[in-house]
Amino acid sequence: MKKMRLLGALLAGIISVTGVPYIAQPLTTVAYAEDKLPAPKVKADYVSSEYVRLSWEPVKGADAYRVLRYNSKSGKYVAFAETMATDCHVSGLSPKTVYRFKVAALKISGRESAEQTRSDEIKVTTKGIEAPSSIYVSVKSDSVTLKWNSSYQAAAYRIYKYNSKKGKFVKYKDVKTTQCTIDGLTEGKTYKFRIAALAKSGEKYSVQEKSPVITASPEKSEPFALPDLPEYGVSSAEALKAMGATSYTVTDYQNDGTMYILGAGSYNVLSGLGSDYTGLMINKDDKYYGGVIMRAYAASDTEVLAALREKYGKPEIYGVAGTDNYVWETKDDIKVAMLYSGTLAYAEISCKYAPADMIKEFKEQISNYKNKISDV
Repeated sequence: MKKMRLLGALLAGIISVTGVPYIAQPLTTVAYAEDKLPAPKVKADYVSSEYVRLSWEPVKGADAYRVLRYNSKSGKYVAFAETMATDCHVSGLSPKTVYRFKVAALKISGRESAEQTRSDEIKVTTKGIEAPSSIYVSVKSDSVTLKWNSSYQAAAYRIYKYNSKKGKFVKYKDVKTTQCTIDGLTEGKTYKFRIAALAKSGEKYSVQEKSPVITASPEKSEPFALPDLPEYGVSSAEALKAMGATSYTVTDYQNDGTMYILGAGSYNVLSGLGSDYTGLMINKDDKYYGGVIMRAYAASDTEVLAALREKYGKPEIYGVAGTDNYVWETKDDIKVAMLYSGTLAYAEISCKYAPADMIKEFKEQISNYKNKISDV
C-alpha cells in the first residue's frame, strides 16, 4: 500500500510540473538499462545520388528495428521506419548531401514497443549525379558544338571553358538541353571544355559530377553528303566492293535474306540512334535490294535535308511522334529519312528486288502517315 501511495504521489508531482500525464509502458515491454538489448552494428552497403541502403546484423532477442533519421531543423533524431528485416531502403534523397542515421532494436508486447540501445551514428554522403556521357564533338571554322547523353536526375548542365589567363575552367553557360554550341572561336586554335550535371534545389543549381576534359580545334568542315549506296540488283560481293567495305558483320534478315553491317556489330532496325553504321540488305537470290544508314549527330537537320533534296529532289514531309519524316516514293523504289537534332536514320528499298512483304510494310507505314497526319 505504501508503494501505491508513493507511486501516486510521484505521478501527481509529474503532472503538476509538466502538465502532461505520464503513461507508463507495461513492465513486459520496458527493459531496465542494464537489461537492454545491444545496439545493432549498422553499415551503408549501397549509396547512389538519391538512394541509401542501410543494413545490420540481427540482434538476438529483437522483435523488430527502428531506423531513426537526423532532422536538422529540430536537431533531433526522429523515427523514420520500423521493420522486422535487417535492412532499410531510404529513397528520395538529394545528391551530394550528408545524411545521418541510427538504428535501435525493439521489444514488442501487444501494441506496445520499447526501444533498446541505439546504434552509433552513421553518416552517409550521397553521390553526385553522374557526369554526361558519350560526348560528341563537331567543329566549324568559328564554333564547337557539344552533344551528350542525358544524366539521370540532372535538371540542367553547365559547360566550362578553359581560361588560359586564369589557368582554370570557368563557367561558359548553363543549358537545359543535351547540346551546346560555343561560338566566336578562332580557326586552328585548340580549346578545352568540361560539362557538369546540375541538380536543382529551389531556385538554385548545385554542381554535380564533371566530364573528362574535351579538346576541340575549330576548322572548316565539308558540307554533309549522304553516302552513295550500291546499285539495286548487284551481288553481295559487288555491293560490299562498291562501299569499300574491308570489314563487316553478317546477320540473317527478313524473308531468308541477309544483312551486311558495315561499322557496327549489331543491327536494331532503326533504333540505334547512338551509333554510326551502314547496312546492306541482300535477298535470298544474293541481290542487293536496299540499305540502311544511321548517322548519330551527322550534321544539322538543315544540312542533312539540303543534301537529301539535292540528291533526290523534293520529298513529302510528315511529322510523326515529334520527328520529321521525309519520303521519296517512286515506281522503282521507296526512300525514307528521319531527322532529329542532327541524327539521321535513312532507309531505301527497291520495288523490284525487295521481298514483297517488306514493300507492303513500307507502303502501309507511309499510308498511315498520310491518313493520320496532314502534310507539312
